Amino acid sequence: MSSEQDAPMNARPGEAGLEALWEHALDNWSNDASHTALLEAASAGQSLAFAAKRYRAELQSEDPAHKKKAEEVLEKITVLAFSQIESSKSPPPPSKRVITIIAVVVSTLLMWGCIYAMMD
Repeated sequence: MSSEQDAPMNARPGEAGLEALWEHALDNWSNDASHTALLEAASAGQSLAFAAKRYRAELQSEDPAHKKKAEEVLEKITVLAFSQIESSKSPPPPSKRVITIIAVVVSTLLMWGCIYAMMD
């Protein structure tokens, strides 16, 4: 693989870096490494929307190869986005088992007290 085909390694995930990676992916459309570099940078910078927008625009391309690659990359973006959502979920709140048990006991005692009072 020539250095022209290699994805830029020092691009930052910022807007300018993503734009440079996108231009590189366009220039090297058949090179998977250029698309992978863009997705990694976009994912690291929480900027998958940037990549998704660019690849969605390529779905309108007349070139079937462009459309096919755009569909493939959009599927990867979807997986990455769901992965980010899943990893950012906050853990469930700690169990309040003791409070629940006390509430059940108190409620039961109050119900028995009401039933006992009604029987007199």
